Amino acid sequence: GSDPVATIEPDEKEPTKSKNQPQVQNAKLPSKKEFMKAIEKGDLKTVNAYIEGGGNLKVDNGIGGTALHTAAGYNQKSIVEALIKAGLNLEAKNKQLDTPLTYVAQELDYQAPGARKNVIEVLLKANADVNAKNNSGETALSYATKIGRTKIVALLKKYGAKE
Repeated sequence: GSDPVATIEPDEKEPTKSKNQPQVQNAKLPSKKEFMKAIEKGDLKTVNAYIEGGGNLKVDNGIGGTALHTAAGYNQKSIVEALIKAGLNLEAKNKQLDTPLTYVAQELDYQAPGARKNVIEVLLKANADVNAKNNSGETALSYATKIGRTKIVALLKKYGAKE
């Protein structure tokens, strides 16, 4: 069958030979920029093509965070799962020393109650440090408590969050 990911732009030349390259290399590897855009939009197909094509997963989201910070921040559960499976560091810190978990928790006040609960749960199930602190000494629990997100507070405590 034909690979739906293999799109060749008109101005690009298809490689004449592919010596000892995995089949996925025939598909155009998305750029880092396309990869990050796909994360924001929830485009799992492009994210998987980047991961499977051997794209560099150590990309900066512009504020010192990782692709995992971005996926969590955009509430992209399936992409968070794919990035964790690909081995991204759950404890990576951005410039404010936020892990993906504390980063998501900060964003709770901009969301409807219950939003981001699934992403937080995915991070916790993958053993993210529930008590990680950022440079302000805040944890996911302290953010969720301040904002009054009782379901998320309960979820964090279920995974061992300490006040």
